Amino acid sequence: MKMNKSRLTLLAGGLISVVAIVVMVFLGAGQAPEKPPSLAPLDVRGHPEHAVASDQSIPRNRQSADSESAAHELPRLPLEDTIKGIDVDGRIHLDRNGNLVYDRDLRRLLDFFIGLTQSREDEPALKQRISAYMAEQGVPPRVQDDVLAILDDYLDYREASEVFAAQGGEELEQAFERLYSLRRNHLGQDVADGFFADEEARVQMALDRQRILGDDSLSDEQRQQALLQLEQQLPEPTRQMREQARTIEEVGRAVAQLREQGASDEEVRALRAQRLGPEAAERFSRVDQQRDQWQQRLSAYQQERARIESTEGLSPQDRAEAISKLREQHFDSEHELRRARALERIANQAGNSP
Repeated sequence: MKMNKSRLTLLAGGLISVVAIVVMVFLGAGQAPEKPPSLAPLDVRGHPEHAVASDQSIPRNRQSADSESAAHELPRLPLEDTIKGIDVDGRIHLDRNGNLVYDRDLRRLLDFFIGLTQSREDEPALKQRISAYMAEQGVPPRVQDDVLAILDDYLDYREASEVFAAQGGEELEQAFERLYSLRRNHLGQDVADGFFADEEARVQMALDRQRILGDDSLSDEQRQQALLQLEQQLPEPTRQMREQARTIEEVGRAVAQLREQGASDEEVRALRAQRLGPEAAERFSRVDQQRDQWQQRLSAYQQERARIESTEGLSPQDRAEAISKLREQHFDSEHELRRARALERIANQAGNSP
């Protein structure tokens, strides 16, 4: 059966998404998870006893990872110098009964300190540092014991996951199922759910989506309906984020069409305000202004650069120095300089193409 062009595009895009997400999970098995926008505790679905009362969260004392008062009598960790002045990431939450909540904040806290070690030989020093940190934060002794017990299991899991990831050779769905089981064998159901449930749900959805896209027995209408039903299974916050992303993408296409038709900035702003709200419209307008200013500076720089390159009598060294000074005149930060150099490399490669 032949696939139409849109179906093939969906299938290819879905496969790339699945590979990217599963690779992210495997690589992230031994790394700190990305810091979320909010430090609010994760909602542990299916475990109402872990609901967090706001007045039961451990208060966060602002402490940098190299705090002299906390560490002057503690053993140093091998990579400690790499995080000077950086606040400790993660947090410990308690439920209404004063029990430890298993959430991503706890996982991030463990990952932060584990990231300062180089091997299991650093484990005694690691435990002392985490214990000292918890004591300074006012974590009850019973909860400290729970955290250290989870740390033991989590270190074992990370070690096992690295061995598993190195083996490879499995289909994505089989690999995901094995990793899912590996986590629960080492951490237990509750801790594994609290640490990994969100990202596992995203991976599972990507695999389910790929399965639907690859099902030749479905008509286009059935396929779209199945994809819609799959998305309805997502948690409400995730659905809202995806819907917002789709809306922004749709508005972006509409804005591009308006600009092709010669619409004014006010017309573009009105469309954005109608679809996204006035605050979002204002933010996008500022981004437009910044982009226009960048393009003007870049065009001026390129014209001056072309003049220098066409000037006769300059040695290669003098020409390179003149271009370097020109960059510094037009671009204020190291980020802008890197961006300008990258655009130059792209332009040079395009010019050298047959």
